[in-house]
Amino acid sequence: MKTFCLFTFIAFTQITMAQTKMKSTHLSIFKNGSYYCMQEGIGKVANKNFSVVVPDNPLYGTIWMATTKDAKVNYINVKQDTVKTKHEVETLLDMLNANKGRIARLTMNYGGTAPLVEVGGTIVKYYSDRNTVKLKSGDKTSMLTLNNLVKVEIEGEPVERYEMDSFARVARVYVDKTNGELPFSMIYMQNGMNWVPAYALKLTDDKIGRLEMKATIENNTENIVDCDVNLVVGNPQMAYANQIDPIAQGYFPQPVQQQYNYKAMQMNNVAPATADYESTYSGAAQPFNQEITYTTEGEKDNDLYHYRLGSISMNKNSKTIVPISTNTIIYKDVYEVDLYDYTNYFNNRACYQDPNRKFEAYHSLKFVNNTKAPLTSASIFVVNEKNEPLAQDQIKYTPINGEASVRLSKAIDVIIESSEEEKTRTDNYKKINKQNYGLVVIKGEIEVANYQDKAIILKTSKVVNGEVTTQSDNGKTTKLKNNYYGYLNPNTTINWDIDLAPNQKKKITYEYEVLVPM
Repeated sequence: MKTFCLFTFIAFTQITMAQTKMKSTHLSIFKNGSYYCMQEGIGKVANKNFSVVVPDNPLYGTIWMATTKDAKVNYINVKQDTVKTKHEVETLLDMLNANKGRIARLTMNYGGTAPLVEVGGTIVKYYSDRNTVKLKSGDKTSMLTLNNLVKVEIEGEPVERYEMDSFARVARVYVDKTNGELPFSMIYMQNGMNWVPAYALKLTDDKIGRLEMKATIENNTENIVDCDVNLVVGNPQMAYANQIDPIAQGYFPQPVQQQYNYKAMQMNNVAPATADYESTYSGAAQPFNQEITYTTEGEKDNDLYHYRLGSISMNKNSKTIVPISTNTIIYKDVYEVDLYDYTNYFNNRACYQDPNRKFEAYHSLKFVNNTKAPLTSASIFVVNEKNEPLAQDQIKYTPINGEASVRLSKAIDVIIESSEEEKTRTDNYKKINKQNYGLVVIKGEIEVANYQDKAIILKTSKVVNGEVTTQSDNGKTTKLKNNYYGYLNPNTTINWDIDLAPNQKKKITYEYEVLVPM
């Protein structure tokens, strides 16, 4: 059993102390750039306290610390402190800093007729703030400015990693145990990691497709080694997603404000890219490898779904691509067209015939999500059986057993023409609130044509502002409760599923009534 304790924030100091080494053991990464982390370590208790480095910018109210039931946390102080951090040798100056006490040969470029000058000796000390180095050769000691340094050679095998002082916020944990080792854990949420989903759909024949999913994890924050990683699908409430916890803020007290980060709550798929990324791909060498099937363990927890990736290592400022799943889906071709209310008789008082008026049909694919996980909002790339590109669209969140739709292209061989005309008019048909209204009956006609060499079903939707009285071809009407023009005329949608054989034309008709003021 672990006991969690809040932090106490006090003034900054600069005292170097041995830090408890913490390891990230669990990550849950959201699509909005935030992540949940659990770290564990062993505290070296001396005089009833030990210290641990805390994250840079934890989100408000999400950072907690715990020990086992064998020890009680009395209180925790958080201070600005200096800590030793290890760095890779990447520059000439890093080489000097890392190889103190080693024999080195420095090449300087002073210009002139003999620009290159070599200086050798044992590195006594490198002064980073002065950009100078102290060398000792025999009984002579010299100081060199490094503005003209072009080359450093180290005798023997050089040191490739070095320690340097860095500033960090350090928590000193006071417990009721005098000395010894104490298991310790810390949980927090922080911004700086993001995962971007993507789907690919290969149409293997006219009914069957292979759906693949991958995730690109972007890590801007910390090195992760052999950590259990989850990717989270969902839209959790994050009331303080904009606010940093007081331990990461300045000395002066900070007001607590409830802030709603709408971008965070929507769990956007797109995160800004950062230069100089290392990229790692974990998976098949080529897409749509029919011999390999990926199945990532997942679990629904309340309103969230977790993809459980297992143990993963990721360097800071890196991107890692992880194959998530492959599934076989059964799809159907759907052709759709939406016809807006181009007459709008209540406002225009007339039907205008426009020979240039055109309506575009779109070819889409629809399929039932028969996978074991919801489909999250993401891009989807569609190819044919030869891996040739067909389209890219956005797939929207689709629960298990829900229907997903992917738009492929405009159906240029499906032609739609539509016109409306005034059929009858009855003046002074009704009086409402001392206002006389006439009744106009509008007759509409839609002509559809399929010039393809295959039969299709054209889903046709027509919106009118009025009361639909008749519609051909088994059209179905839906009346909106909130009328766009008040209580007089409802907004009504008529939907048809029209069967069209190859090279077939067909006309569908409808009529609706509109009340207009006299």
